[in-house]
Amino acid sequence: MTDLSYYYPERGEADINGGHYKWDFISRSVGLLLYSANGEQPKNAHLSETHADFKDYLENRAQERANGGYGEPEIIKSIEQVLGHKIEDHQREAYGNACQYLHAEGSVFLTFCSRLVFDYHALDRSLTQTALLSMTRARYSMPSSALLHLDCTGSSGAGKNDLVSRVAALIPSDYLELFSTVSPTALQYRTIERVRDNRTGKIVDVRTNKDTYKGQIIIITEVADAAGHSALKALAETEEQAEYTHMATVNGVAIDMTITGPRCVITTSVEGVNDAQVKRRFIHGSVSEDTLENKEKKLELIETLLKGHKDIRDDPRLPIAQAGIDLIFSTQAVVFEEVEDDAWALIQELNALFLEAGYGLTSIKQFFSLCECIALWKRFNRGYTRVEVEDVQEAWYLLATFERETITKTSRQGIETLRAIKRLCAEYDELYELNPQIEHEPTRPTRREVVKESEVSQAHVYRLLQSKPNESGQCGELIELGYVRDVESNGQLAVELTALGQTVLGEVPNHAIANMEEHEPKEPILPDDVDLEDRLPSLDTILTILTDSHAIEKNEQNKGSSI
Repeated sequence: MTDLSYYYPERGEADINGGHYKWDFISRSVGLLLYSANGEQPKNAHLSETHADFKDYLENRAQERANGGYGEPEIIKSIEQVLGHKIEDHQREAYGNACQYLHAEGSVFLTFCSRLVFDYHALDRSLTQTALLSMTRARYSMPSSALLHLDCTGSSGAGKNDLVSRVAALIPSDYLELFSTVSPTALQYRTIERVRDNRTGKIVDVRTNKDTYKGQIIIITEVADAAGHSALKALAETEEQAEYTHMATVNGVAIDMTITGPRCVITTSVEGVNDAQVKRRFIHGSVSEDTLENKEKKLELIETLLKGHKDIRDDPRLPIAQAGIDLIFSTQAVVFEEVEDDAWALIQELNALFLEAGYGLTSIKQFFSLCECIALWKRFNRGYTRVEVEDVQEAWYLLATFERETITKTSRQGIETLRAIKRLCAEYDELYELNPQIEHEPTRPTRREVVKESEVSQAHVYRLLQSKPNESGQCGELIELGYVRDVESNGQLAVELTALGQTVLGEVPNHAIANMEEHEPKEPILPDDVDLEDRLPSLDTILTILTDSHAIEKNEQNKGSSI
């Protein structure tokens, strides 16, 4: 028999057969509650000690909820107010369940979504969280903030596309544009609208819809050529409110594509996006390292999925995740309250540390955007959209997890090459200190030595360290970025890090002091051993929060529009 205690209304009051009852459960599973009948002073009691009418009332309410009572009319009506559209009968239970996760204290809904993805793709915990959180940026526009773009990097065969595919499954189709490969021409075609005459059916006008990609999450699973990088430039502008016109060529004829934001772009690639203008606009999140232990764990999961013919799109939890994300994305004109004072002090402190550690200004703007995205995922349980200290700590945790690729303008291979140069220079410096009379100055490594020291291919290292300009006047990436310089050592051409290159390899800050308090990064999702079901609020609480937050939000928007 199903235990109905979980479905008891957590607190409330009701008139039942001529009696008036008030209650507040201390523990539903144990049956302890604060109980008052007919105006008596509330007292601690066990459910077995309460009036039979009250117990019957609780059992009936619990049975309704267990049988799909999540779709109670008042709850559905409030959800429809927030969404701005009707909910179909078959969707009611999913939206009711999603409401419970969204209104629970903490990051319960993010944990729910992450665990759903983890069951189908192992070991990429931080990247999953970042992908889920950052896509919020597609729906909420702040002119001063950068777009949150995510490039899922990693070695070939590490499962990047699988991960992104499973995250994409959680996103309602209305918000998603999924491409396997893409070119500027293809993107431009999507913006064209052809107006036909209703009587003749002939095309009477051809025009561009500049809002084609507005509010969309754009996922591109393969970016492998120059055309692909050009396409990303069209999508990766930092000013969300501005219009940008990009040009492509079709059959030798130049065509224009004018598009507006906001939108979120998620890509997957083996070596990161190798285009400097695009790269600085993306957070580079790496999939789990391909250690033997990780491969074994991934293999175990894959075998389980294959044997059971399991697909995330068949999972009964998926409609709940999609409903919750629909609610998070439901209002495009969210009013952000002013950032909490302590949170802003921490942001300022971290910005200074990030700048010192080699972050670019765009990366610092991305950091603030991620803080806002995290706050937006908590908008229902808090009832407001103010960025708080815990949001800053969680954004900090995610960016710090991805280390140097997030901060710099180079790829994982570029970072590995820089590290190899640093190790070799340190070894030569140590030899020089032991035998200073042998050489006038420490030896510096040649390109060939860097290849041997690093795990990057020879062709790639030589490309990164190319000292002669190519046809477009560009030297190797690391030379152009100013991370490395050429020197002469023992009559040979050698390389060494610049001061900027040393900074780029510095530690990601993992400790900060703001307002005399110490802070550290903090993971957004709840620990694995936390039972989500025990953290869910009652539907009465949800109704109150839904109604109040909707009214507050509407009033704030009306204030803004009247200014």
